[in-house]
Formats: sequence, structure tokens, C-alpha cells
Amino acid sequence: MKYAILLAVVSALLKLIPYLGILSAMVISMLITMTTNSMGTVWGVFVVLLIVHLIDGNFLFPAIVSSKVKMNALATIVGVIVWAALWGIPGMFLAIPILATLKVIFDSIEPFKAWGILLGDDPRIPTIKKRR
Repeated sequence: MKYAILLAVVSALLKLIPYLGILSAMVISMLITMTTNSMGTVWGVFVVLLIVHLIDGNFLFPAIVSSKVKMNALATIVGVIVWAALWGIPGMFLAIPILATLKVIFDSIEPFKAWGILLGDDPRIPTIKKRR
């Protein structure tokens, strides 16, 4: 396939743009591939870009973000979905900072420590001491 490395770099750069980036990367890559190769190769480009996007968006990104913020990957994904439903695209961008702020607040206030543990990604879950 001609221009494979160039198309990969352009697709990776466009992937940084939420939603529209992967769509435009697919269109550009498929159009360029269509001019130089067969339709089977065009569909192969589509499938590869789709699989890479799904793996990156559903597994790698939440794992990387959760390791830096020390938040549970499932809580990160659910938080992004919930904030997207509430506020749309701005909510998706603000979901992780809001959840990280809530986790810090929950960890520092005794009655809310259970919520901090729920949002956290610490394998050593501290026990909550009962008051007498």
C-alpha cells in the first residue's frame, strides 16, 4: 500500500480530535487508498482504523488516564458517559477533572471516604474504622 506511514501519522494526529478526528482520518485514508489500491485494501484500511480506534478509546485511554489520576477505569468510563449525557461534548472534556476533584474531596472528608474508595484504583483498599 502506498503512503501507509504518512496515512498512519495523519490518522494518529487526527485521532486527537474527539469524534470528528477518527471520522476524517478514515475518510482521508480510504480516499487516498481508493486511488492507489483495490476496494479490498480500502475496506482493510477501514477495518484496521476502526479496530485501532476501538482499542484505544475503550481500553488504552481509560487505563492510562486512570493510572495518572489514580481512578478506577470503570468509574472513568461511566463518568464520561454520564457527563456526556448531562452536558454533551463539554461534559466529556470536563468529566475526568470533575471526577478527580470529587475523589480528592471524598478522600479528605471522613463520611465520604467510601465514595473515594469506590472511585479509586488503589489495590490496597483501606478499612474504614468504626466509631464507638
